[in-house]
Amino acid sequence: MKKALLFQITLLLLTWNSFSQTQFAVHHFGEAAFFKNFTAALDASLDGDTIYLPGGNFNIGSAVIDKKLVLVGAGHYPQYSV
Repeated sequence: MKKALLFQITLLLLTWNSFSQTQFAVHHFGEAAFFKNFTAALDASLDGDTIYLPGGNFNIGSAVIDKKLVLVGAGHYPQYSV
């Protein structure tokens, strides 16, 4: 009984982070690339690309956007889409 309970708790903890996307997706001419932070996604994007922002809070630092991009986010209340 203890082994089954321990297994279920371990499985729950291991899958906890898989319910939310924490990567930035850059969509370029039908191809998608994924990045761990906004700066890397911005550097890899080209004019006309779409960057999909994950829900939650993240720091973009002092990034300057000097390209024509489409940014798609989680919405007005991002803490509820995590």
